[in-house]
Amino acid sequence: EEVYIDLVALPAHFSARIGQQLLPFGVTNRMHPHDWPWPQMPLPFATLIGDHGISDVGAVLNYRVHNPWDKALTVQGGLVSGAFFDTDLSDPSPGWLGRAEFFDELGAIELGLGVSAMGLGSQRLEGADLLLRWRGDSWRSVVLIGELIREGAQGDSAAGDLGWVGTLQLQPTRPLYLGVRVDGLGKDTGYGGTLSYYTSEFLRLRLATFTDGDHMRIDGQLTFVWGSHPVEPYWVNR
Repeated sequence: EEVYIDLVALPAHFSARIGQQLLPFGVTNRMHPHDWPWPQMPLPFATLIGDHGISDVGAVLNYRVHNPWDKALTVQGGLVSGAFFDTDLSDPSPGWLGRAEFFDELGAIELGLGVSAMGLGSQRLEGADLLLRWRGDSWRSVVLIGELIREGAQGDSAAGDLGWVGTLQLQPTRPLYLGVRVDGLGKDTGYGGTLSYYTSEFLRLRLATFTDGDHMRIDGQLTFVWGSHPVEPYWVNR
């Protein structure tokens, strides 16, 4: 799913990622499915970008913008094959990607704001995201996530429906996480809840339910890790 090289020490505060990668579009798309805080892809993302997100071959350049306020401001730009818009790669032109992200810490509160866009020719996908996290200590946290996504076209003459996702997660004690999620795409909406329990950092149990008004879905999930593992996602508090 991903095979890439990270260049982390380029001159002038640049870094780059080259290869097959999950593109930095929003918050959810940058994570593998087993790292999501839910067992299934939210409704607008499943409809607009697919069940496994946007992964493509290309190069993404990152720049950490220095500013007098000493805030974390990152700008990203890249060229990719454009397979998301042109699945048979009949268009020789590369696709493009752009993202700007702001992050700040206000005591125990962490705030992240981002905007993303990608396209090929007249086709375009746009998004915006919010991440707000409070961490009292390693036993208690609250996470709020909001994402907007929309298909567009040059001049917005063929702009698609606006999709959105809102998630609130509470951690009342170290191994337990309780969450609710509301999805929307055009006139369609859905909502659900999750309960996640860690027996250790290597084993997670989860129960989730989701309804779109006509059908209810119930999921059970077991996730385990053998050996070492990468840094846990933003919504896990340790």
